[in-house]
Amino acid sequence: MNAKERAIVVKCLRAASDRFSCHGCNDTPSEWWADWTPEELAEFDKQENDWNGTPEDHDPSQPTAHHYDWLVMSFLAAKIEAENGETTDES
Repeated sequence: MNAKERAIVVKCLRAASDRFSCHGCNDTPSEWWADWTPEELAEFDKQENDWNGTPEDHDPSQPTAHHYDWLVMSFLAAKIEAENGETTDES
């Protein structure tokens, strides 16, 4: 994926995040995480909470697949931007 394609993905993720944050249940479907190991979930959770400014919410003894859909989208958009050498103030 080239830089311009990644930029479009970021825009899509941000738009979806805005819309998803306004609907009822914001939990990601458990099947999204079905092939993740507990260690991968714990690391994702740590990174997501650090990025979100809530490192205290990460409990390494409780790897979980409980993540808000809109937050996952915003976090992944920020990671793609960072890999693309860009930064924004959005979180």
